[in-house]
Amino acid sequence: MTRRPGQRKQLVLKLSLSLASEEVQVLFELCFGDQLVGRLAASPKSVHVPLSFEELRNADRNPPHYSLPDYVASPIESVVRRMLEKNEPLWLQIGNPCGYLPVVPWERMLQPCLGVPVMRMSNQDIQPAVPGSSLQIVICVSLPSAPKETSNEAIIRRVVCQIPPGLAQNVDVHLFADRKTQSALSRLRNALPADYKITIHDPAAAPSYTEAYTPQPESSTTEEANPWLIWMLHALQGRSIDVVHFLCHGNLSQNKGRLALGPAPLRDVQADWARLVDAQNLSIFLNRLGAWSLTLSSPPGNIAPSGLRLLADQVSRMRPGPILVHDMIADLDDDAIKACYLFLYARKPGLLPKSAAVSLQCHPLQLIRQTASIASQQLLKNFTLAGTLGRALSGAQKSHAWVTGSQRSLEQVAATLGEASANEVSQAIASGTENALRFTAELLAKAASGYGKDVL
Repeated sequence: MTRRPGQRKQLVLKLSLSLASEEVQVLFELCFGDQLVGRLAASPKSVHVPLSFEELRNADRNPPHYSLPDYVASPIESVVRRMLEKNEPLWLQIGNPCGYLPVVPWERMLQPCLGVPVMRMSNQDIQPAVPGSSLQIVICVSLPSAPKETSNEAIIRRVVCQIPPGLAQNVDVHLFADRKTQSALSRLRNALPADYKITIHDPAAAPSYTEAYTPQPESSTTEEANPWLIWMLHALQGRSIDVVHFLCHGNLSQNKGRLALGPAPLRDVQADWARLVDAQNLSIFLNRLGAWSLTLSSPPGNIAPSGLRLLADQVSRMRPGPILVHDMIADLDDDAIKACYLFLYARKPGLLPKSAAVSLQCHPLQLIRQTASIASQQLLKNFTLAGTLGRALSGAQKSHAWVTGSQRSLEQVAATLGEASANEVSQAIASGTENALRFTAELLAKAASGYGKDVL
């Protein structure tokens, strides 16, 4: 049974909640392509699935020993050994109703007993247009006082030192952190090999909120509320970014996961103002930078790791592109980030990561760096800038952030076109969306071409 990795026939473990009986059950369905090869159910408690917000918060306060009962693990392991070849992944797909299923670290329960890569299936069928030989990475660090057994400098070093040099022909890393962390960042930069091109952005040189804030026509009243996001947008000066990596605590509300950032880095802003970032805020921020990938590292002592996992799932339902959640406590060998970066961003795809410390969500065609299925490629060609500016978007020279940012916004809307149902109302809405996208893409392409090489 030899298959090329790019074929769409995958072994998928579909997870959902079954509400058919009086007691809620977690349903496990193993599918190979369209063929159902196994189904079983388990009680939520036995597989550590919280059913209420209070249970979810308790899991953060007192993390359980995540493991699957034998009656669940053994049948899955049997199918995996029978149907997967060496280094082929098991894909996780979380269906509806899902409740808090996306928040559970399934990789931590499955990977050790299966011994194969465990990946989460992207919620979008569109792959973003990505550059060929240049990689721009932003790392935002915002940490309170570290646990007694470690230090913030050690935590930052554990993350940054895992980013391998030589991922692309040109790699630039932009570090953002609060004032008290600046000396640690300088020591870290001086200790790293010359291959690392690191720019440290000092909040001491940051402008006031009023000077940095530039309203956008599409912005909601709360989109620009976070001074950290404003600072980064201002400091990068229109530079197009590929990867945004946050190293910070999470925050959890009843139905939202959020980043919990520290005191505001900008002048003339109350220190405690607007410290939380939800999925909508983050998605707009990523689009404005032109970023196509997101990483969230959960540090030791994180008060709400579930908040980061829920945030990642919510962002994934809004926009295409790989999303990685990294658990530093579970990353005992300090190599999980390195493996994921090599797989996602190196010029030639690295091996699939096998670490139980990461939750990596991406499109199956990421394995061979194919942009998308034929149908999805047609969507990108017809309704985004990829049709007219494809070479510029994927070339060695970085386009301006407003060009790649416009592409991300168009991709986000284009991804919804494949979801339309067959009824007349849905088809009419889809048709209107197509016309609007086509018109917008043509307008933006003309504007970008008018600016010439300075933008493209």
